[in-house]
Amino acid sequence: PAVAQTPAVDQARSAGVAGERYDGFMGFAGAASAEVQRQVSAINIKRRALYAQLAQQRGATPEEVGLTAGCQLLA
Repeated sequence: PAVAQTPAVDQARSAGVAGERYDGFMGFAGAASAEVQRQVSAINIKRRALYAQLAQQRGATPEEVGLTAGCQLLA
């Protein structure tokens, strides 16, 4: 998804604390700071809106779009 990452989120990803989930959203695999949690939440909100928009354009559900994005992000 075309949703910008932040340096703090990139660092958490590199450390294995945050990462992509199968459903196209970000999640946590460890203890993340409150700031990283806030930033990941903001990224997920933007992704949810993007998936809803794409779903409407493609005649799919937002969940289907998210799963497709998740597969692409994990590949």
